[in-house]
Amino acid sequence: MEKTGLVFLPSPGVSHLISAVVLGKRLLDKQPCFSITVLLMNLHIPSIKHATATASYIQSLTASHPRIHFIDVPLIDFPFKNIHNLVAFISLFIDKHKSFIEEAIKRTSCSSSPPATALIIDLFSTTMIEVGKELGIPTYLYFTSGAALLGLMLYLQH
Repeated sequence: MEKTGLVFLPSPGVSHLISAVVLGKRLLDKQPCFSITVLLMNLHIPSIKHATATASYIQSLTASHPRIHFIDVPLIDFPFKNIHNLVAFISLFIDKHKSFIEEAIKRTSCSSSPPATALIIDLFSTTMIEVGKELGIPTYLYFTSGAALLGLMLYLQH
């Protein structure tokens, strides 16, 4: 059976990472032909101290799930000052990573791991749909919250 490579792109933050990895683990339980690569965009803000929690979480997963791989996307020089809207900040931060994400997916497809056949993105990473189109792979949006919030968001449109 041929392996299928799935590339996950969670938004920066440990809660988004955990949610994406839980989905990846469930997919691995159901389909042994999958191989999961998680691309990590790191926020290095001095006042936020979640980097050690993220690193220990990744180490424990790497030891227990050999079909889940993590790739750190290179850091970008991004101004953290004078941005007062958190959603705008996250959107700009993720958008600045497009070229790095595209290169990481290309490297993943060229390495010994299975080629990337799907890109699974976070709600805040919708600008990466263009990267999937350029690479010719389908892009899927993963809603990282629970079903109740998703239902509420769908209901609010009516």
